[in-house]
Amino acid sequence: MTGHTSRILPLFIAAIMALMSGACRSHKNAAVPSAGGLSGEAEAPVSHSTAPMAELAAMALAASYSDWTDVQMPVRMELTAPKNFAISGRASMVRGKAIYISMRMLGLEVASVYIDTDTVVVMEKLKKTAYVESLPKFTAAFGLTVGDIQDLLLGRAFAPGTGTLAQGNMSLFKTDAALFSSDGITAITPALSEKSALELVFAVDESMSRFPMAWVTDAVAQVAGKATIVVSYARPFASPAGTVSSEAALATKLRGRDVNASMQWSVDEARWNTGVQLSPRSTRGYRIVDTATLLNILKGLAGGK
Repeated sequence: MTGHTSRILPLFIAAIMALMSGACRSHKNAAVPSAGGLSGEAEAPVSHSTAPMAELAAMALAASYSDWTDVQMPVRMELTAPKNFAISGRASMVRGKAIYISMRMLGLEVASVYIDTDTVVVMEKLKKTAYVESLPKFTAAFGLTVGDIQDLLLGRAFAPGTGTLAQGNMSLFKTDAALFSSDGITAITPALSEKSALELVFAVDESMSRFPMAWVTDAVAQVAGKATIVVSYARPFASPAGTVSSEAALATKLRGRDVNASMQWSVDEARWNTGVQLSPRSTRGYRIVDTATLLNILKGLAGGK
């Protein structure tokens, strides 16, 4: 596991946010406090309890999920570090196959993100700039799939490369009622390949103090034993897909600088299982930037030289 590997996931996140920011660099927005919040600090999972209450929390969480095929809904993306900007748009997802996020200003698309099983395409239309990369370059070392990314965005526990927590795959997850310091928080840790550069744990609130069922409050990932990524979730909503979080707020570091971003979903306006089809957008006529150029863009966002 190298330092390069530890930067891959933060870079993937920053790639999306950096090019998106070019679409609204001159459009300043005040920061909105995250609806999510860390329930407690996690240490690397080393031992696990099979206490009945912890197992019941995992079973209750699995029972709250339902199958889905596709979804479309409004979304707001916000970056609060290293700079502030926010932009709204619409997201479309086909379960396990593709994600398309179209960001708009005054009714016009100004930027987009497309992800499928092969490719990541981030396009900024005002300056006709695009970042195109192989998805496996970002995910192969961690065993992540498009479906896993969707679960991460929607606040659902999953085992990388295997799928969402369900009654039929409980053996792939271990529970620990003592890993987090907060009362009523159970840690659920998915099984990972021995070759994986990722350690992942989900914090699950099974106290029912804030919501009348178990739900994921945070996902904590450690990449290659170095970079830490925390995704905090807002209170979930009931949907045809089961419980879905209304916000995923991410915090990590890239080259020593904070990267804080969030995606706020209008779950109440979502349209589920309508047969949506997604395909890659053409980058013809766009200036394609490589990773080195992208890092320079990020330095500019952070005020670096």
